[in-house]
Amino acid sequence: MELGTGAVRYEFSGPGALGWYAAFVPDGSAFWSERLFSSEIEVWPTAVLEDRSKLAPTGKLPATGGQTRFARMASTGVAALARHDGVVSLRKQGATLPPLADLPGEGEVQFAFSSDGARLFAIRAGRLHVWAIPRAN
Repeated sequence: MELGTGAVRYEFSGPGALGWYAAFVPDGSAFWSERLFSSEIEVWPTAVLEDRSKLAPTGKLPATGGQTRFARMASTGVAALARHDGVVSLRKQGATLPPLADLPGEGEVQFAFSSDGARLFAIRAGRLHVWAIPRAN
């Protein structure tokens, strides 16, 4: 959707489209998306938003194993994905990152990265959690 005009440039739809989210990589050249109950996260070039003939993912990553409800991308290229049950996972294309501790409580998880991408701040059930982001292997 274009800001200002509200015109829809492209709408992802079809079987399993419910539950999609998008998290843009820091330079804006691609975005990640995951469908509800999918086993993988797809990496799409932003060119597909302008040219439908390029409608194919350029990479894939393991999914979170649940219903991802919230996603953010750090300036370092690390993405944090929060599932419906409070599990927060880290992903980075071409790298392996250790798991984070599950967030206790009920309700949605909201989070943000520090400007340098070194810390992740999350809030769930009125509790603030802060993690130092490990280096990717």
